[in-house]
Amino acid sequence: MDNTQNIGTHIKEKQTQIMVPKTWNQRIWRIKGKFDKAIGLFVSNAFFEKYRKIIRNEERVLIKYERMAGKYIEYYRIIQKDQTPKPVIFDNNPAYKSHWKTNTKRIETVAAIMSSLAGENSFSLIEVGAGELTTLVPLLKRLEGQVSASSALELAWSRLEVGKKFAKEENITIDQYIKASALKIPLPDNSIDIVFTSHCLEQIGKKSEQAISEMARIARKYIIMVEPGLEFVDKYQQKINREAGRVEEIDKQIKQQGLDLIRHELFPYCNNIFNRATLYVIEISSSQSNEPDLRCPCCEQELNYVEQGGYLHCDSCKSLYPQIKEIPCLREEDAILASAY
Repeated sequence: MDNTQNIGTHIKEKQTQIMVPKTWNQRIWRIKGKFDKAIGLFVSNAFFEKYRKIIRNEERVLIKYERMAGKYIEYYRIIQKDQTPKPVIFDNNPAYKSHWKTNTKRIETVAAIMSSLAGENSFSLIEVGAGELTTLVPLLKRLEGQVSASSALELAWSRLEVGKKFAKEENITIDQYIKASALKIPLPDNSIDIVFTSHCLEQIGKKSEQAISEMARIARKYIIMVEPGLEFVDKYQQKINREAGRVEEIDKQIKQQGLDLIRHELFPYCNNIFNRATLYVIEISSSQSNEPDLRCPCCEQELNYVEQGGYLHCDSCKSLYPQIKEIPCLREEDAILASAY
């Protein structure tokens, strides 16, 4: 039996396991299905939609990733050393490759897309939902000399803090760290050449349209997203994503906002064969350009640095934002109303 057949058997085994719900979010949808079958009545989707929003909201995502800060770097170091072949998607085909080799090809592919879009021009880059920088750091290595300024935006402060240490270990400099929400990015319009996400929207769920709108607002030229979409995957991955409350119909959300989707295809490399990502490339081509100065997430006005205490202050709405170890905390919830400051 060749590798492809082996992987096919592995996939079928996993697909049967998918039928067993593992989370409360999956269980509630399974309960709904049983109600429908048992009593032949339609159970209101509104109730389950409300429940799903409660389960996957920004506060819960923040708590989850704060608690697991460092785990992605730990995984990165493990796969660096472990060259054991495992079932993956490699060049759009099932294969047995090490996770490190597949991840390297993933980074190379994203870097090649960015380089081809930028041509000979240097560009500024931000990753939204940068996590522990285990994608952004190797990406900047591949793009050496091409990126004029780099930024990392992440919801969880602790992930940025461990990511800073990881970047230092890898001899990579990130110019700007921002603790903030993808739903309210504290940057001016048209201030970053290329906005990039990798598996960020899947955590946002039903509010992904708002995040796409925010990325389109701050982008000057392109948005590149590598996100689990449902358009090109089989019914098993669709089932997993829906039960987990993840985002659906990303392509439709993009088009409904009048954005120009110039590439839309399955991403060719993936370590998790049941969470395949789709590539979305959006062209912005704005004639306007602003500096990426930090803005108040409450009123969108420019922030002023206060040397005494190292705070950021908004003269307009009188909000004060802390900086912890040089990482500005710029969620709306981080604001301290300080009119007398």
